[in-house]
Order: sequence, then C-alpha cells, then structure tokens
Amino acid sequence: MIDQINYKVLWVDDDESIIDAYATLAEVNYNLSLDVAPDWETAEEKLRVHFREYSAIILDANCKLNKSDSKPSEFFLGQASVRLSRIFGEKHEFIPWYILSAGTMNQFDTVLALINTEERQNMEFVWGELLYRKDSLGEDGPDALFKRIVEVSNDKTINKVLLRHADVFKYLGKGKLIDYVQARNYMLKMLSALYNPEENLNFEYEGNPLRKVLEYVFRTAHYYGLLPNECINNQGHIVLLDASRFMGGLNINCYQGRNVTQQIRYGTAGEGKDGRNGDSIFTQDVAMYVKNILDFSSSDSHTNRVEIYSIKDDIKELFFSYVLQLSHIIKWFGKYIEEHPNKEENLSFHCIITTPQSGQVKADKKAVQDVTTKKKEVPTKESLIGSTGFVTNTGKFGQVKGCCKLMPEDKQFMFKTIRILELKENDGIDSEQYPYIVSKLELA
Repeated sequence: MIDQINYKVLWVDDDESIIDAYATLAEVNYNLSLDVAPDWETAEEKLRVHFREYSAIILDANCKLNKSDSKPSEFFLGQASVRLSRIFGEKHEFIPWYILSAGTMNQFDTVLALINTEERQNMEFVWGELLYRKDSLGEDGPDALFKRIVEVSNDKTINKVLLRHADVFKYLGKGKLIDYVQARNYMLKMLSALYNPEENLNFEYEGNPLRKVLEYVFRTAHYYGLLPNECINNQGHIVLLDASRFMGGLNINCYQGRNVTQQIRYGTAGEGKDGRNGDSIFTQDVAMYVKNILDFSSSDSHTNRVEIYSIKDDIKELFFSYVLQLSHIIKWFGKYIEEHPNKEENLSFHCIITTPQSGQVKADKKAVQDVTTKKKEVPTKESLIGSTGFVTNTGKFGQVKGCCKLMPEDKQFMFKTIRILELKENDGIDSEQYPYIVSKLELA
C-alpha cells in the first residue's frame, strides 16, 4: 500500500460487476478512494457539493445521463464533457478527467475525437492521455490510470497555473509553437512557486530560468525567420542582447574577427538613435520587458549551461515580477507568430547596412557613420594582466583602463584601485568600447 494521502476520485460508471474490484484495486494499491456515481445527474450533484475534494474524474463511455433513464445514452460523453467545461469555468479551476472504457459503443472513436477538445489536449502534458481501457494490463489500463492520478494529485498547484495562464501555455511544449518541453517545465515551476511557495521551498535551477526561457523564445524566432544567423555565436548560443536589440528594431553589428563589416536590422530605420522609431518586431513595451529581464538575470545562463540558480529572499519579489512579465512576452510573441508565420516573408525584412569600404549600397547614412568611426587602439590581454588601475562608474558597472568592464557582482570595487588577475573576451553589444571583462581581480 502506498504511504500517501488518500485522494478522492469521482467515478461515473453503472457497471456493478466491476465497481467493487476497481475500488479495491485503487484503494489497496494506490490509496485512491473511488466515489461512484451511476449516472451524470448524480455525478454533477456530487461534483458541485464536493468540488474541492476531488483529485480526478473518471467517466465511462456508456452510461446514463439522468437518474430516471432506463438505459445508457449514446450522447453521455458529449453531454458530460460539455457540463464539465462549464463547471470548471464557474469554479475557475480544473480537475483532471479521463475516460475508462472498453470502447465497445457505436462510433466510439468519433465521439472520443469530439470530446478531446483543445482545452483537454493542452492539459495532456501534465494529466496524461484521455483514454484508458478497462480490459488492458499495459500502459493504457486501469493501473496506469490510477498511477497517473496519484502523480498529478501530488502537485495540484500545476492545475491552477495551467488554468490561469492557459493563453501562455497554449504556445509552450512539445508540438506547440515554442516547441521546447524544457521551456514549458521552467514556466510551470516558476509560476507554481509564485502561486504556492509552500510546495516549492527548494527552488533551484541549472542556470537562470528567466534567461533560459527567453533563449527558447529567441530560438523559435530564429526558426520563423524573425532573427538572423548573426545572433547565434560559434558555440550555438543565442547572443541575447543582440537578439533583443534586433527584434526591438535596433541595428546590430556583424563581425569578421574583431572588425565590424556591416550592420543588420529589421525593416527600415527611423530617425532616432540606432534607428529607433523605425520598423521593429517587438513593441516598445515588450522590448523594455525583455531588456529588463536580461539586465536582471545572470549572463552565464545559456540553455546548455549547468550553473545552479536559486531565488534569494531579498530579490524574490523582483524575480516573480519578471516571471509575470515573461508570461506576457510569451503570450504576445505567440500571437505575433500566428499573424506572421511565413519564414521567407519574415526573412525579407532583414536589411543589411553596409560600410563604405565594402563597395556595396549604403542603406542608412547615419548607421554607416556609426560603423565606420575610427576604432581606438586596444591593449593586449598580456599587457593588462597584472597591471593596476582605478575603477570608475559607468552607471551600470565599473570600468578600468578604459577598455575593461567589471562583472556586476564586483561593484564593491567601485572607486578603488584594483589589480587585474584574469580577463575574458567580451562578446556583448558593448564589446567595441570594452573588449575585455575582468573575470578575476584583487584590491591593490
């Protein structure tokens, strides 16, 4: 017998020959209590009175609709599924529901396809398959169903999350628009921790989950032609700041070695700085939300990194505010792709801004001037390591020697003299101004 909470399941079935056997199997092996209703009228009365007590609902395919009916109705599943959807809407909460049947009724497959609505399909990721067969001993039999109900019941918060954010999760997961199971898992866990922190006390991830989900969004944008190859580096990582700038309607640099060969942007440039107020994919608000999340999250959190991330108490309010902003970004992005699904058409909006040296047509005079500005002479790494310098404040981070930026976590060295012990290359959008990042230092 499983040493767990006894979960209560509403089972609608009028076959008395199997009720006792299944009730015993569920209770002895899975600690499930089956509350039997022989018709839908009785089942709905129980459901409305004890809605919060039920962990799952099981429907037979061939059952009576009303207490007074003399025989089962071929419309039972259709009527019951419609009533369930209405009750869920009234209660603002879902209960996992399943079909347990021998599948012998007329046009069973047709009826099953009709009741397996988009709403139910969106829950399949967590609830499992809709249909289980009474006469099966395998993965689609009663044992598998009872086991699945226990697994789902152990984390009921997920059901609330999926209901409240259905317009987000319709775009996430296997076979969805953002076709990454891990992105869905990250969002489920983050939102579950928000709505029920008591169930998610040990909240840890390999890498910052906010940044990882954003990278999955950008990978999807690349798949649909909304992001150029220039936003993916040699290691296969999305260069998130460049991706954010491109989709926000700004120019991004294209490099050959350390030299800028050209720029690329989405659509026509505007008159503002870096082409601001021209064409863009992101709205101004969405671009700001994306930038805020990138500024907040760690830089070393790509989708194939393994650093451990946990929510610190002093920033948990900020963290969850960004989780909700990320939910809005996903919802907005999903709608945008639905309206712009043509990859070739999306690619046609990628505009190259060339330098005068390349001999190609100049697309944007101001952008060309920006690109061709004479570069300052950069000291070598070897000459900088071991040297000392005074750290000044740029407003976002410290800088030393005019070409090295400090990591955000080293802000305690601001306005002090430090010795540079190790440097790494800067592949961010400010790499021209600060080609190196001080990865190890000490107070001089």
